[in-house]
Amino acid sequence: MAQRGRLLLPDGGRGIFTPVYVDDLLDGVMLAAGLAVGSGQIFILWGNEPVSCKNFFAYHWRWAGRRNFPPSLPLHMLLWLTWGVRTINRLLRIQDETDPDTILMFSRPGGYGTEKARQLLGYFPKVNLTEGMRRSEIWLRSIGENINSKS
Repeated sequence: MAQRGRLLLPDGGRGIFTPVYVDDLLDGVMLAAGLAVGSGQIFILWGNEPVSCKNFFAYHWRWAGRRNFPPSLPLHMLLWLTWGVRTINRLLRIQDETDPDTILMFSRPGGYGTEKARQLLGYFPKVNLTEGMRRSEIWLRSIGENINSKS
C-alpha cells in the first residue's frame, strides 16, 4: 500500500502499534508449546516497545521511496472510506487489506500487557524496533521486494 501511495493513517497516526520481530515471536511460541505451564494458555507476545503508527509506517513509507510520513485523515472519514473500498473490492473480487477493522487497529490508544508471558514462560523479546526494521528491510531486499530507498 505504501508503494501505491494508498497507505492512510487515522488521526495523524497517533494510534499505538505493537510490533514483534518474527524471531522473538517464534521464541515465544516455542516457549509456550514446550513448557507444561503453557498448555491451554493464551499469551500476548510482542516486542514490548510501543510505537506510534506514524513512526512505524514511516519505515515502510521510506522503503517505498516516499518522503516524510504517510498521509492521514480523521478516523470517522477513514472508516467510511475503507468501508466503501472494501465493499467495492468484494464486488470486483479484489483481494486487498483495506478494511475498517485495520483502521480501528491503527487507532488503538495503547499496547498490551506482557507480564503473563514473562512470568510463566520467561519470554523477553531480544530484537528492538530499530534493529527489527533494519533486518526487515534487508530481508525485503533479499527476496527482491521492490523497495526503493535506504533508510
